[in-house]
Amino acid sequence: MLVCSILLQGIALGAFLIVDQLPSRAAFVGVSVGLRLAQGCAAAFTETAAGSMIMRAAVKAGARDMAGTLLGWFEALRGTGGLTGPLVGGFLYEAGGFALPFKVVGSVIVGAAAVAGLLLPSAAADVPAKPAPIGRVLRIPAVLVGSCIFIAIVLIAVSFLDPSLQPHLALPPYNLSSGQVGLIFAGALG
Repeated sequence: MLVCSILLQGIALGAFLIVDQLPSRAAFVGVSVGLRLAQGCAAAFTETAAGSMIMRAAVKAGARDMAGTLLGWFEALRGTGGLTGPLVGGFLYEAGGFALPFKVVGSVIVGAAAVAGLLLPSAAADVPAKPAPIGRVLRIPAVLVGSCIFIAIVLIAVSFLDPSLQPHLALPPYNLSSGQVGLIFAGALG
């Protein structure tokens, strides 16, 4: 699942190369939302699979007490990526226009899927025979609704910055470049 989800992320991000060439605004918005939805789902699958692999590896190695530390490092690196992403993306946009950030990130992610496919062991033998307890927990309506509301609030709080703030920062009196806007978003998300 991990390799497939990483590959889907790369393909979805790479497909953003076409959105600025679509004939209408409605097509642009529709395709952009669809691609972002696919990429977001793939990112969720990737994080879930990676977290499970980290936990399983810690238990198998007899380092159950290190599982929390390993997950902490995983989250720290994820946060570092979220912090540096807007910065790097802004400079890539300045250097090569709309397409360059998607070319670079899509290529890096597809390359990461290939490396993961070659280096990571198959998890097919480790699949548990009985359903995971999380399925029972998510069947509780309050937990499911609460989780969805929490996730939506967090994503809205973080993602509203880019489309609403960026146009204002690029215009007078600020006249900030894409790289400078990336620095601001990197600071806001960090």
